[in-house]
Amino acid sequence: MNTKLLSIFSLAFLPLIAFAQTPGTSEIKPIFLSRDTVQINGTITLISSLDTLTRKIVLFKRQQEEEKLYNEGVTALSEKRNQDAVNAFSKVIKLNKDFIKAINGRASAYNEMKQLNKALEDYETITAKDSLNEMAYMAKANIKFGLNKKEEAESDYTKVLKINSNNAKAYFYRGEIRFGNENYKEAVTDFNMAIILDPTNGLAFNDRGSAKRKLNDFKGAVDDYSKAIELQPTQAFIYNNRGSTQVKLKALEEAIADFSLAINIDPKNYLAYNHRGNTKFEKEDFAGALKDFDKTIELKPDYAYAYNNRASAKYKLKDYKGSLEDCNKAIELNKDYGYAYLNRGIAKELLRDQKGACADWQMAAKFGVKSAETYMNQDCE
Repeated sequence: MNTKLLSIFSLAFLPLIAFAQTPGTSEIKPIFLSRDTVQINGTITLISSLDTLTRKIVLFKRQQEEEKLYNEGVTALSEKRNQDAVNAFSKVIKLNKDFIKAINGRASAYNEMKQLNKALEDYETITAKDSLNEMAYMAKANIKFGLNKKEEAESDYTKVLKINSNNAKAYFYRGEIRFGNENYKEAVTDFNMAIILDPTNGLAFNDRGSAKRKLNDFKGAVDDYSKAIELQPTQAFIYNNRGSTQVKLKALEEAIADFSLAINIDPKNYLAYNHRGNTKFEKEDFAGALKDFDKTIELKPDYAYAYNNRASAKYKLKDYKGSLEDCNKAIELNKDYGYAYLNRGIAKELLRDQKGACADWQMAAKFGVKSAETYMNQDCE
C-alpha cells in the first residue's frame, strides 16, 4: 500500500520537477515593451511567437509585473502622490488595457489633479468595457455635472439608477439637474426617492422644499425647510429659504425671525440682510428696512438690488434726493434694471424734474415694467 502510494506521488510530481529544472526557463527576465511585445536577453519578440512553455512563463511574469505596478499606484494614490499614481497605473494599462481597476485608479488620480477631461476619458473606457459598472457611471455623471454638461450627466445618473435603483445620491443629483431645468415635478419625485433612501440628507429636504416653492406649495416647502434645519441647523441659506417662503405665506414675523437666525449664523450674509429689509419694508418698518439695506450694501457694495431697495425705503422716509442717488447707483451697476428706472422716475418727479421722470419711465417700460406705462399715461405727454 505504501509503496503504491509513493509511486503515485512520485509520478504526480515528476512534471513539476522537470518544469522547474528546464534549462533557461527559470532565468527568463522579460522586459515588457507593450501588451504584446517583450524583450528577452536583448531580443525583442512578440509574446505570441514564443514556444508554449516560455510564453506561459512570460505571461505569468507579466501578470506579476501588472500587480506590482498596480499596488505602487494604489499606494501613491493613498499618499496623494497623484502624478506617481498616474504613471504607475499607465504602465499597468500599457501591459493590460483590460485592467479595469488600474483604469479606475488612474481616473481617480486625474480627478484629484482636476484633470477632469482625462478622468472622464478613463471612466468612458470603463463603461465601454463594463456596461454595468455603477461606480464608473456615477463618477462620469459627477464630473459632467461639474463641467456643466447637465444633459449628459442626467443621462448617466439614469443609467446608474437602472443598474441600482437604491442609489440615493443618483436620485439627489438628478433631481438637482431637473430643478435647474425647471422640471419641478420630476425634481420633487427624485428628491422623494433620495429622502426615502437616505432620510438624513438635509440638502435633499432643502432642495425638495425649493422645488415645492416653485410649484406654489409654500406650506409643503416650509415643512421641508424645517426638516432640513433640524438635520443641518448651522446652514444659514436654509433659514434664508424658509424665511423667503414665510413671506409668501404672509407670516412676516416668522420670516424676520428666520432671516435673523441666518444672520446670527453668518453675520456676513448680505442676502439675509436684504431679505429682512424687504420684509420690514412690507411691515412698513421703513427705518428698520433702511438699516438692513445699509448693512447689505456695506457687505456687498456692487449689489444693485440693495440700492434700489434702499431707494424705496428712502422714498418712504421722504428722502427723495437720497432715493435718486441710490437709483443712479443701481442703474450704474445694472443698465437693464427696469425697476430702478421706475423708482428714479418717481424721485425725479418729486424733485420737479418731469422731463427726466418721463424719460426714466419710458426706459422702465422698455425693460418690461408694466406699471411704468401707468405713470407715463398719467403724467407724460
